Amino acid sequence: MTTTLSVLLVSYNTKEETARSLDSILYSTSDMTREIMVTDNGSSDGSAGMIEHAYPDVILRKNKSNRYFAPALNEMLKDTHGKYVMLVNSDLYVNEQAVIKIIEYLDDNSECGIASCRIDHGSAEEGGYAGYNFWRIPTLGSICSKLYPFKFFRDRLRSKSNEASKEIKGPLEVEVISDAFMVLRGEPFREMKGFSEGLRLYYTEDDICIRFRKQGFKVYFIPSVSVRHDSGSSTRKHSFLKTSMVGVGDILAFSRKHLGLVQYLALLPIMLFHCCALIMYALVKKSRRHGK
Repeated sequence: MTTTLSVLLVSYNTKEETARSLDSILYSTSDMTREIMVTDNGSSDGSAGMIEHAYPDVILRKNKSNRYFAPALNEMLKDTHGKYVMLVNSDLYVNEQAVIKIIEYLDDNSECGIASCRIDHGSAEEGGYAGYNFWRIPTLGSICSKLYPFKFFRDRLRSKSNEASKEIKGPLEVEVISDAFMVLRGEPFREMKGFSEGLRLYYTEDDICIRFRKQGFKVYFIPSVSVRHDSGSSTRKHSFLKTSMVGVGDILAFSRKHLGLVQYLALLPIMLFHCCALIMYALVKKSRRHGK
C-alpha cells in the first residue's frame, strides 16, 4: 500500500507540547495511510519515554544530544516513503481540515511543490495573532535588518505586512513559507536530501523553498485554513546567547550557499559587529538579573 503522508517532528524538552501535537496529528491523519516519525534531541524532561509509552505506533529516534532541527529532520527523511512529507513543529497543533485542504491542493496542482496555510499564534483572548507566514527570499539587506541594532525596526514593518495580507482570499504563490508547518512533495525532498548541510535551526525554510523553486516547483500559501502554534517552546529552553550564536552560524551557512561569495564576504564584518552586540546584550541581561 502506498504511503500518502510522512509526518516528521523534532522534539527537544517539549514533553507536554509534543504530546498535544502528536494527538492532533494522529486525529487529523487517521483516515490516511501515513507514517509518523519523531526524533528526540536528547531531551531531559522525559519526552522520549513518554513517546515510547503513549505512542507505540510512532517511529522514534533518540539522539544523545541536541543536534537541532535540520540535522535531526534530515536523519528521518532518509527513511520516509510518503508521497508527501509534512513537517510539524513539536509545539504546533494541526487539524483535519488544514491537512486535507493542503494535500488536495497538492494533488490538484502538479506545479506546487510546497504548501502551507495560516499559522495562528494563540487566540485573540490570549493576545494572539493570525500568522501570514510567508516572505520574500532573503537578501543581504533583509538579513542585516534582523541583526542588532537594525532588528528593532523590523517588527513594525512586519506588522504592516501582516495587515495587508489579511486581504488574501485564495491560494497565493509566494517565495518562502514557514516550515513550522509545511507539506512538501516527498520524492524531490528526498532527492535533495533535505535541508542543506550546515544549517541547524534558522533559514531552513528559505533554503528548501529556494531549492524547490530551482527545480521548477512553486510554493503556495493557502489562507482558508489554519493551524495553531505556540512558537518558541524549544528555543526558550536554551540561553539567549547560545540560540543567537546558532543563528549566526545558520546565517553564514545560508549566505555562503545562496548569496554567493561576494555578498558572503560583505556580511562577515557585519556579523562580527552583531556578535559583539549579542555578547554585550547578554552580559547586561545577566548583570541585571544578578542585581535584583
